[in-house]
Amino acid sequence: PASAGMSYVLRNYVNDTHSWVWADFKDNLKSNFKQGLVVYLIDTVVICMFAVSIFFYSVQMGGSLASLALRAIVVAVFFIFALMHLYIYPVMVTFKLSIKNIYRNALLLAMAKLPWNILTAAVMGGLVYGGLYLVVSSGLGIFAIILLYFSLVSFTSIFMTNNVIRKFMLEP
Repeated sequence: PASAGMSYVLRNYVNDTHSWVWADFKDNLKSNFKQGLVVYLIDTVVICMFAVSIFFYSVQMGGSLASLALRAIVVAVFFIFALMHLYIYPVMVTFKLSIKNIYRNALLLAMAKLPWNILTAAVMGGLVYGGLYLVVSSGLGIFAIILLYFSLVSFTSIFMTNNVIRKFMLEP
């Protein structure tokens, strides 16, 4: 649920509008707490289902062609689900929608700009890899990750997806 508050503050930064960091974070955490909690629970269930599916298709079905095809389908669906997360929290804090409509709009936005979203995922993956490399090689420690890293990755995500939301949901 804290991702909703952080998404609101970072969205304001991207849109070059004023934001009181702590006050806006706290207000949006409170106003989007239930939806953020539901999204967290859905994520937990989907990740567990993904892990069980991959395990089942790998171990129970062996190395057959059907097993490989089913694992590829599961990975593709999970990748689309991950791309939807580029839009779930920004849509949640921008519009007053039900969970069903948040997920529907996130899916439509993820599919509408699929190449751009793959590029966004690659940039975020590079940031994650670079940050982990810096921590391991230079010993910056967990303190640097907590203070800077999560917000940098989230800011990059919102920066790269903000125009898509504006184009498809805000402009007539």
